[in-house]
Amino acid sequence: MSGNYYCDGVNDQVEIQAALNTGKPVILSDGNFSLSANLNFNNPVNLTGQGEGITVLSFSSAKVIRAYYINGINLSNITFHGIAATSTTGIFIQHSSNISITHVTFDGINVQITGGVMINDPSTIDSDNVLVQYSTFKNTPSVTNQWFALGNTATHFRILDNYFYNVAGSAIDVANSPYAIVSGNTIDGAYNSWFSGIYSEGGLGVQFTNNTIRNCPNGAAVMISQGNYGYGKGGNGTISGNIISNSRFGIGVIGVPGMTVTNNTITDMNWHGIYLNTATVAGVVYYPNGCTISNNIISGFGLVETWSDGVAIDNTQQTAVKSNQIDGKNYPNAKVGIAEGSAYSDYNTITNNTITGVPTHVTTVGPHTVATGN
Repeated sequence: MSGNYYCDGVNDQVEIQAALNTGKPVILSDGNFSLSANLNFNNPVNLTGQGEGITVLSFSSAKVIRAYYINGINLSNITFHGIAATSTTGIFIQHSSNISITHVTFDGINVQITGGVMINDPSTIDSDNVLVQYSTFKNTPSVTNQWFALGNTATHFRILDNYFYNVAGSAIDVANSPYAIVSGNTIDGAYNSWFSGIYSEGGLGVQFTNNTIRNCPNGAAVMISQGNYGYGKGGNGTISGNIISNSRFGIGVIGVPGMTVTNNTITDMNWHGIYLNTATVAGVVYYPNGCTISNNIISGFGLVETWSDGVAIDNTQQTAVKSNQIDGKNYPNAKVGIAEGSAYSDYNTITNNTITGVPTHVTTVGPHTVATGN
């Protein structure tokens, strides 16, 4: 292939950086490019290879790509291969918008796309319109302040049809990313201690749909939490159509109102199938009010934890749990099909659920909670 810049396999970032600095589209040939220092995106970027595994950029530094205040970044048909990072992310794109990453493999590299103050408020976030699709994230290290394969602060973050494998932390973190759409992804092996598969802090208008998530033994396959930054600024999102298996627990909603959890299939959890609870920020109890849990299939829970429920709603009010199919498979730790717990729970409705394979079908604590037809 003819070209304007020629790499010799040593410090190839010099030639690639020179090409990028022209501001013109850069097309890389096939082959393995060896990079010993950062690539810096200083202009709008269109960087394309010949295909994943065909054009390979191998970095010998934990810092791989840096981009600040760029409007328009397109990466496609490349494999990025990095060393185990220790304290910084591999690819770091900040305060930038209109980003497209398609058909890219990230092997041993974290990717962070972020902008604005982390308070889950769209008016404070200056990264917008981010698409990551048809890409692979594998062997992702866990580094200081960077515990996800792909994240984390942008409005209209779309993460579609990607594959995540062997992630040391969380696979997808869209904390403080209002209106994020995470759909059609496969996550196989993510090992964060609390939120492993997909995580959102605040969960403002998010849609987590039709993902396949398995082998997250230390945390939730899907977690929406108010956390430190999303307090009082989230909710009204959807978690639907996901297939979840072999994880600590399936879906968690912590202190976030108005979430709809529907039509998910959850199989063989170490702990609960679905877990709703409150969270406390500065001593303030913030209920996950107004949630709906409906038409989910939960089959098998309590493989490890000593007390496990199909659906646990602690510190929860005004939530409807209806038309779910729950089977504890008579696992020794599967105790209750649907359990309302803690002194703050009340005004919930638990109706028309099919419950088998547990010693107790429903428990309630709120004097105004209605449980019928189960």
